[in-house]
Amino acid sequence: MSSLHRLSIAFVIGLAPTPVAAQMDTLDLSGQVPETVIPPEFAGGFFARIGGMVVDERGIWVVDRGHTTVLRFDPDGVLRAQYGREGSGPGEFLMPSRPRVDSVVTVTDVRLGRIVRFTLEGEHIETTRQERRPVTSSGMEVPLGDVLPLSDGYLISATAGWYSFGGSAPSDPFSHVLLFHPDGLRVDTLASYHIDSGRWDAPGRLGGNFETGLGRSGSWEVVGDSVAVLADGIAGTLTRLRIRGGVPLTDTTDLGMRARPVSDRDMDDFEARLREDKPDLPRRIEFEMAEGWSVATGILPGGNGEFWLSQAVEGEQQEWVVVKPGSTRKWRILLPERFDLRAIHDGYLYGVGTDALDVPRVVRIADPRG
Repeated sequence: MSSLHRLSIAFVIGLAPTPVAAQMDTLDLSGQVPETVIPPEFAGGFFARIGGMVVDERGIWVVDRGHTTVLRFDPDGVLRAQYGREGSGPGEFLMPSRPRVDSVVTVTDVRLGRIVRFTLEGEHIETTRQERRPVTSSGMEVPLGDVLPLSDGYLISATAGWYSFGGSAPSDPFSHVLLFHPDGLRVDTLASYHIDSGRWDAPGRLGGNFETGLGRSGSWEVVGDSVAVLADGIAGTLTRLRIRGGVPLTDTTDLGMRARPVSDRDMDDFEARLREDKPDLPRRIEFEMAEGWSVATGILPGGNGEFWLSQAVEGEQQEWVVVKPGSTRKWRILLPERFDLRAIHDGYLYGVGTDALDVPRVVRIADPRG
């Protein structure tokens, strides 16, 4: 086991951020009506709770966390294969994460700490346990989010941040992105991102957590089998980690964006929202939260070297900024309500659409930029 409090930065080489002066164009797609690609009920089943999604020229892979399985549809939305089911045996899951699809389908189970591989047709190939799970100084195993393999035996994952009250376990409101080395002994901390909730305390009361709306202060994604991309939503930087010759190397680009700091007015709004839910709070309360409105609460790879960064914004508006390292042009994209973007492919934005009853379906809208 690797100890979380002794993580190092060995073998990761960082280059100085490159500043970019940006031109921002706005594209308002909020009035678009998404096209249904796969309805809530389809021939062979129905969606319960859609998780991760992968789209390429071969079809659409959808994680259904409600049914604890992964489904493959062809480009016309016809079900072609199913991967795994609920359970703890070979080829089974308790909590499947987003798949990675190349010549095989690889799915990580974050609850069981396993990596499961299937053929494209759905036949189970192997199930291996992810033994290199970090522990705290007290010996507690740290929960991981998605665990994705990179080339040459490297793995990348992230811990889940948490707040604790009245217990012996300390709070850690950060998600730490970790790089596991092939030897199973070394673990590098690549980044630490504040989670998207805050903590409040009041005299004489047990404190609690609340959603701030500031968004997670960063995100990460894997592109291909040897590149990981990390976005810092406070500093406004994009870092690419590559595995070359068995060694991890990084380069960082300044995106020309910065998080807007949390203002006194923001703090007043947070407190007012909290008191609306808990009107009996005493006069004095204190907050602990991220330092700004994140400009990268999520990240998705687009075509032609672009990356889509979701933004923390006030209200219900969904907003993304499209960037391309080395380019001075950016796009601010406004998306429809009840459309949750999950993948970009071949000029279309794929996501999860819900109706007034929150019934999910796979939908898409065209990207007018081509």
